[in-house]
Amino acid sequence: MKKNILFLLFIFTLGLSTGCNPQKSPENGTGLLTGDELEHYTSQFGLPLDQVKENLAFSDLTLTDDALGIWQTSEKRAVNGLEFSLLLYENPYDGSLYRYSYGFGAPDETVLETGFSIASQAMEAYGSPSTYPGISTGIFNEEGKPKEPDPSEEFFCETWQISEEVQFKLSIFLTEEQNIINLEYSNEPAEWQPRPRKK
Repeated sequence: MKKNILFLLFIFTLGLSTGCNPQKSPENGTGLLTGDELEHYTSQFGLPLDQVKENLAFSDLTLTDDALGIWQTSEKRAVNGLEFSLLLYENPYDGSLYRYSYGFGAPDETVLETGFSIASQAMEAYGSPSTYPGISTGIFNEEGKPKEPDPSEEFFCETWQISEEVQFKLSIFLTEEQNIINLEYSNEPAEWQPRPRKK
């Protein structure tokens, strides 16, 4: 149920920023986050969102879901020739950043194959996934090879533990309206602490 609610919220937010058709590659950034760029972005985890906005030179942030702390940015990123829109997730208890979510959605059937291709790139960049090998929703088989993409499935997902603090998660959702690729970098707190009350 929780996954379905988050998925519907994601589709709504994604529709605001990308529409339903594939876009041309942007100039903001390309490929998965690696090296110094990955370090720069993930070093912002735990910082107040206002400071993150300044550090990453985001021109604007729009709150799209107050309860979940989801903020839409104007930043785009090209991965495999598709334009991904960036959402920021704010810890609702202390106002700090804990997740980046790059999303792309289109009715194009090639989205599934592209998602699998990006997963192979993630394998090269981050090593083997930390997901249990061979699970039905996984992208790789028990030998670590990509499965044959099956359009009859509705959901695929793999997770990489990039470091002790940072995870990367690639999700593919297939629906009648549009197909979604979601790329998430996160550092979710082990325990949520209550937001301090304002005096």
